[in-house]
Amino acid sequence: TSQILDTSLPHVNRKNATMFVIHFLGDIHQPLYATGILRGGNDIRPVCWRRQPHNGVCTGPMSLHSVWDTQIPHRIRGLPPHVRPSDEKVAAAAWADELYLRQEQAGVNATAGHCVDLDTGACALGWASESNAFVCSHVLKPGLAWLKGNDLSEGYFEENWEVVEEVIGRAGVRLGAWLNAIAERLASEKAPVFEDL
Repeated sequence: TSQILDTSLPHVNRKNATMFVIHFLGDIHQPLYATGILRGGNDIRPVCWRRQPHNGVCTGPMSLHSVWDTQIPHRIRGLPPHVRPSDEKVAAAAWADELYLRQEQAGVNATAGHCVDLDTGACALGWASESNAFVCSHVLKPGLAWLKGNDLSEGYFEENWEVVEEVIGRAGVRLGAWLNAIAERLASEKAPVFEDL
């Protein structure tokens, strides 16, 4: 964030910093990015996602991190386990619109009541702590042996898809508030136009 706000930096540096912040604020809301347990779930493998009915073989092998990062969101949106990036982008845009509408209907917006302390890591630490709590309450709740021995696309999905949707919606609102705060700071300092970043 400090690089985005530093108007003395070259435009390309500030643009890269903007892309990093957007990516980081999304990732910090995914529970497995906020834990060091087995490299954020990347070493919890192999896990089963969608056992084939005709032969009992699972799609994969994959990590628990991949289940939370890709498979659960894909299933929520009705996408197959493997999808073209262009189709994934279209589905993500539609999902973002739906989540935004739900947040708006619930009275949640990106202008008030969100942590936007641009000068410290307090917001990120708070969000990471919140995400980390989901690791125990949801992600690893059944235990490692169970996670490695069962099809996670069934009951595990049913128990966790709403958490995934909730944290993605929350991340979007917080990202909007963060970017609004950056734009307001730049405008108050009469800095060059933010929209190019």
